[in-house]
Amino acid sequence: MKIQYKYFLLLILSSCSLLLSAQTTIGAKAGVNLGTFSNNGDSSEINADLKRILGLQIGGLAEITINENIAIQTEFLFIQKGFRVSSIDTFTQSQVPVIYKSKTKFVVNYLEVPILLKYKFGDPEEVRMFATVGPTFSYAAGAFNVARVTALGNTDRMRQPAELDDLLYNRFEVSASLGVGFSVPVDPGELFFEARAQFGLTNLNERGGRDKANYNRGFGFTMGYLVNLSEVED
Repeated sequence: MKIQYKYFLLLILSSCSLLLSAQTTIGAKAGVNLGTFSNNGDSSEINADLKRILGLQIGGLAEITINENIAIQTEFLFIQKGFRVSSIDTFTQSQVPVIYKSKTKFVVNYLEVPILLKYKFGDPEEVRMFATVGPTFSYAAGAFNVARVTALGNTDRMRQPAELDDLLYNRFEVSASLGVGFSVPVDPGELFFEARAQFGLTNLNERGGRDKANYNRGFGFTMGYLVNLSEVED
């Protein structure tokens, strides 16, 4: 675990040095992530009907320009992933049937470093479309559960931390990312909007095996701003 953590820190430092090299196009972004788990049905550790959660994502990014249309985009993000489940049960109290409803949300806070190939379409002075594709490297820094229980007309909400190591949760993840968006020139840089799908390639269950495989799946929407610092200085 410690060795993997060192590799992740090395990846972050390498990305930062890349950003601080000849590249001067930097920016920030924020948005939401609709995340859930996929699993292998009844053979998986999680066999409930999993729903998506609405999580936050925010961070910085930079572009390394190769030519007018092609760039390498690297980012450092905080992003929330996970899933939610709900259930309805009935029990009898004093010969009266009582409906018991519960909703549980499992949220994992990730630090994430995407390294993406970006292709832009159109005139740089006008609205441009773009597409991104590439790998994403993630580390699960922490997690928590939020439970909402309704019974006898009363609703209780509880939040408590989740110990990922006790759950044998694989903290390090590699994903495939695919996004599309558009940018609008806004002096001195550009405002952009992007929709991005992410497909986890790492089994989150450290006990492993295809019969106990769980993977992150996400679909995010972000907006941000990029500025070329050399143009600002001019």
